[in-house]
Amino acid sequence: MSQVSQIFTAIETETDISATTEDVVINAYFQSGANITVQSLPITIANNLISMPDALSSSQDAGTGQFTYNINPVIPEIQTTDTVYPSFNLTGEQPLPTITTPIILQPGQTDFVNLVDKMDAGFAYQFQADKPVQNLQISVDITANLTAAQSWSKSFDLLQTTEDGNFNLDFPIDIAGYNALIQAINSETGAAPTSYSLTVTANIHVTGDTSYGPIDDTFAPALAGTITGNVLDWSQNLSTGKTGAITRTTLIDNKFIGLAVPAAIIIFSLLGLVFLVLLIILAVTWNKHRESGFSIFNREIQQIHKNYGARIAESSDDAPAADKNPVGMNSIGDLMKIADELGKPVVHQSTGPSADFHLYYVIDGNTRYQYSVFKDKSK
Repeated sequence: MSQVSQIFTAIETETDISATTEDVVINAYFQSGANITVQSLPITIANNLISMPDALSSSQDAGTGQFTYNINPVIPEIQTTDTVYPSFNLTGEQPLPTITTPIILQPGQTDFVNLVDKMDAGFAYQFQADKPVQNLQISVDITANLTAAQSWSKSFDLLQTTEDGNFNLDFPIDIAGYNALIQAINSETGAAPTSYSLTVTANIHVTGDTSYGPIDDTFAPALAGTITGNVLDWSQNLSTGKTGAITRTTLIDNKFIGLAVPAAIIIFSLLGLVFLVLLIILAVTWNKHRESGFSIFNREIQQIHKNYGARIAESSDDAPAADKNPVGMNSIGDLMKIADELGKPVVHQSTGPSADFHLYYVIDGNTRYQYSVFKDKSK
């Protein structure tokens, strides 16, 4: 029991964790033919007291086994006794050889840094595509990063390799070495952070060729852990993935009615400019003709009244004598000759919203000799 007590004391010293109770289980293995059975003796140590079960024997298919024990107490030197305290012994079949196997910690289980000799880790990667991929190449760079928050950081290369398909990789994580580094840095700096981050990252670069274009992508899954005191806790998320797609760019001729867009812009700009110039010329020409026509009309009226104003009588009635037979004259001069021969005056009437029609006439019985001037033309 002294050896057991020393083991528990050493563990508590290394982990800085003290337990109120300590449990020890002694297993006896029995083999009878092909059958193997085990019989256990549980021992509990609490407050310097050792508790043993009352039942020390057990019957199973392979036979019956029984534990026996004797206790050798420490006798004070001032006392004497003739009692003989035999040593602890087992009664039963010869136990099977004990095989030492490594402890495998599952995600979420506590990992004591001071008790870790080494840590074997594995990384598996699968590449999946819905179309065939040629010349697939996967570069893998696994690193560990140890960080003290707002203090220092250290990176470690764990593994570098290149694969051409799905793979499984095994690599060690030097927990004991990292812990020794932490202690050395703390000793030199005199500062001891309460926690440290340990992140193992697999940096993956995938390249390949497909009928839709090349593949060139990266992926960096990480295993995150935290060291607090002497306890290392790993993240329980051990699996992650990433999806991607190939983006293909297709060049399409940018044309308008069969012309490249830059050429179409130039051509239509020139055509638009020509059309604008023609429109301006047309507007100026129309305006000149309109003004010219207006000027001829006014000049003719003014000329008539200038030359024959004294012989022309203005009529207040807009409508000429409708009961007379009109006889048109070729010019105002011809009308004046008729007036001279008949010895009668020339009557002037103007009609229209803007006096657009002027009529000069001489009445002789049932006949009306006349000369008319329109704004658009004169006759």
